Amino acid sequence: GLQNTAYKITFVKLSDMMADTSLEDHGNGTSSWMQRVTDSDREIIELVNITFLSGFISAFGIISNVINMLVFYRQGLHTAINIGFFSLAVFDMATLICQIAWAILAALVFQNDQLLPINYEDIQFMTIAYPREGFARDTCMITAFITAERCLCVVFPQT
Repeated sequence: GLQNTAYKITFVKLSDMMADTSLEDHGNGTSSWMQRVTDSDREIIELVNITFLSGFISAFGIISNVINMLVFYRQGLHTAINIGFFSLAVFDMATLICQIAWAILAALVFQNDQLLPINYEDIQFMTIAYPREGFARDTCMITAFITAERCLCVVFPQT
């Protein structure tokens, strides 16, 4: 009843604020609709995006990468393209595992629960963000390698 109505009112207010697309500057570098978004509204948007959407998309990506790895393994890792796609799936899955771990710790940060006297944001960056960024860069390098290898196969066939 009442709680559901309050949520709808908050959602309508937030959508009304974002519908105001006037970009007039108020002297402090922010537009008018950004000044009306409160910290609690911003936290709700971040909570939904980081924990729920990101977690769901990452879980779907992990399942897809496991299927890809099984397919390429069953085809045999005898060709460069199969090895490249298999390794791309491995590193992409590692990136997504880090992203799910980030979402779980982000939920703890948003709840502001002090289960232990530690700063969860420091743990997020030191143990999850840096490896995730490394895996994501490895994924980009593997993609560049596969692209270059395919391009060379077209330019110089059977050489």
